[in-house]
Amino acid sequence: MPSAARFCVALLLVTVSHCVSAALYCTLKSSNKFTREEKCATRDLLFGWLNVTQAIIERATEVRKNATTIKNISKEIRKEGQTALSRAKQVLSALRSDSDGASAINNIINDLNSVISRVDESECNATEAAEEANRSSEEASKSFGSISIAVKGILSWAKNSELTYEGTKLMIEHIKVDGEKCPDVYNATRVLGMHANELSKSMNLTAWKVEMLNLLQSTHDKVQSDNKTCRRTFTNENSEKLRNLKSLVNSAAKRLMVAVKKFDAAHAAKEKSQLEVDALTGEIESTEKTILTSMERYGKVLCDMLKQHAMLQAELKAVKQRLERAVQEAYAREGEATKVQMNVTHTNTRVQSIVDSVLAAYRSGSSSFPNAPLSLGSVKRARRSAAGALHASQRAVLISREARSTATATEGHLEKVEKALQSFMGKLKVMLSDLQLNAEDSTTESCYSGLSELLKKDQLYIVGFASQFDERAVHQANETLTELEAKVKATESSLHGINGKMEGASNSEARAKEFEREAVSAAEEAATEVLNNTLKRLCASATELNFLDRNSRSLSERSANVRAHVSLEAEHAGAALKDASGVAEMPQYVEEGFVVANGRVAVFEKVLRRADIPRRVVTTELEGVMRGTDERTEKHYRRVNVKLWEAFSNALERNFSNVCDASRVSKLLQVLRDGTGDVSLMSPSVITELAQFAVRIDKSVLNVRRVVERAAASADKAEAAVEEAIRGAHEELLTHRCTPIYKQLLGVLGRVW
Repeated sequence: MPSAARFCVALLLVTVSHCVSAALYCTLKSSNKFTREEKCATRDLLFGWLNVTQAIIERATEVRKNATTIKNISKEIRKEGQTALSRAKQVLSALRSDSDGASAINNIINDLNSVISRVDESECNATEAAEEANRSSEEASKSFGSISIAVKGILSWAKNSELTYEGTKLMIEHIKVDGEKCPDVYNATRVLGMHANELSKSMNLTAWKVEMLNLLQSTHDKVQSDNKTCRRTFTNENSEKLRNLKSLVNSAAKRLMVAVKKFDAAHAAKEKSQLEVDALTGEIESTEKTILTSMERYGKVLCDMLKQHAMLQAELKAVKQRLERAVQEAYAREGEATKVQMNVTHTNTRVQSIVDSVLAAYRSGSSSFPNAPLSLGSVKRARRSAAGALHASQRAVLISREARSTATATEGHLEKVEKALQSFMGKLKVMLSDLQLNAEDSTTESCYSGLSELLKKDQLYIVGFASQFDERAVHQANETLTELEAKVKATESSLHGINGKMEGASNSEARAKEFEREAVSAAEEAATEVLNNTLKRLCASATELNFLDRNSRSLSERSANVRAHVSLEAEHAGAALKDASGVAEMPQYVEEGFVVANGRVAVFEKVLRRADIPRRVVTTELEGVMRGTDERTEKHYRRVNVKLWEAFSNALERNFSNVCDASRVSKLLQVLRDGTGDVSLMSPSVITELAQFAVRIDKSVLNVRRVVERAAASADKAEAAVEEAIRGAHEELLTHRCTPIYKQLLGVLGRVW
């Protein structure tokens, strides 16, 4: 056996032998002798037992009291739970079975039923805890009897006392200790009291009980193991008083443990139930509040949508009116653009005809006039402007057509929006009716007022019909209204686009007209330049024809003079030669000279007659001017011819060198403008024919000039031949002796020659 074990066994044997001897000694003590040490030890031990008993009773009393409180609270909690359950069932009955709120309330009802069951369980545990605490207190109270018996045995009392803490305490206090206070060595009261006080805050009652039983035993043994303090009272019948006390403490502690356990269960159930009831009641209120708040919110949403609908309806009406005007304007703009395009096309055709006529005149050479060259810049500008006018007019038609197409499409789209808005209003009235709001009086003020009155009614009443309210329909309606609003905004945007297109078409029309004016102006410049040069050329031709006419007349006079002169000289020569020679006939070479002279004169006369024919033809042609090629141009040609005839008729009879002065040319140009000042209205054939006429006249005048020049040359030859014939006759006379009379004749001839 180990040394430590042997030591413990030895110590145990010594202790047991000491206790046995002390117990034997205590039984042999005289019961009448009661020393001061015995009184102190006995009094201290009994007060310790009293405190232990009272601690158990107080803890049991507290448990009973708290259990009763929990029981009462559980009843209140049950009442609250049943009230909440009743409210939840009322709310559930008011809700639509498929609503989210109904599902939440069903869960709350199930939870409340569970809570009420838990409350019942808590109340049952609290009842059992109170009962066990009461039994524990009763068991502990029996210890007062054991303590009282011990006191009676010590004091040798026969009278009864009240078996309570106070009564037992008074009995113990009858054990008087004279003199000074008992020494601290007797500390059973303190030791037992300290552990007894821990009962009120001890969580482990089993450990407390075991420790308390051990302390009861140890403090008892300490007193009884000392010969100075032991008393037979405590050792009688094998320490019966201690055994009874420990048994009662053990039983009371066990019941207290059961009571505390039941109390803890009841308390935990109560706490949890209270929290859950509060939470579930809050959930019911929250659900109701959510429904009410949702109804209020969606009610306001409906009223807001009603207000928004009214605003959108007004906006739609304004947009529709603007769109109707835009559609009309778009059709009008398209018509105007088409008209402008037609006018531009017509003008371009006229301008192109004039340009072609100008170019034809330019190529024909009719416009070539000294110091007046034709500038092709006007032709280029006319073509460029005509192309610009056509492009601008086509663009105007295209843009206006797009504007009209967009406007009509937008109008159809807006009609759909209007129908959708009417359909929306019908659904909105149904939803207003679901909220018991006046759907007929669809004013915003009436809606908000009705909603305010509705919210003043009983909550359960409101929940009753609010649950029938379709929130999804509100969301869908709100989304629909938002979409319609966006479509109206899009229509306004389209309207701006339409107006922009019409403005663009108008600008294109303006540009087309501007290009058209520029094309006409450029064509007019080109035509005016050609016409001006052509007229100047005609005037130059007429002036030259006048000059040639005067030359022709002069040549006619020369022809007559030469004819008369050659006849006269032939007679004079024949007579002179006859007188000189006496021969009747002239010599052959002299006669041949006069024959040649007569021939030259005859040729001159013939050429002169030939020159007169083309000259008069040209004069007639110049005075007759042009003839229209069709009925449409005949009238215009007649007007032009009148002025041309005024300018060129009797041109041969005028004595001024320039047939056409500047004012006359200007007047002719004005006539060629058709009297309107717009060359585009002039028939291009006038320009072409006038140019051709000028070329033809120019060629004819050139032919006349050549013929007149030949006539003049022929006149020179005829006169030379006459002079040669006279010279031959003169030489022949010189070969003969001259008689005075012949000398006289030769002198005369010499003066003539």
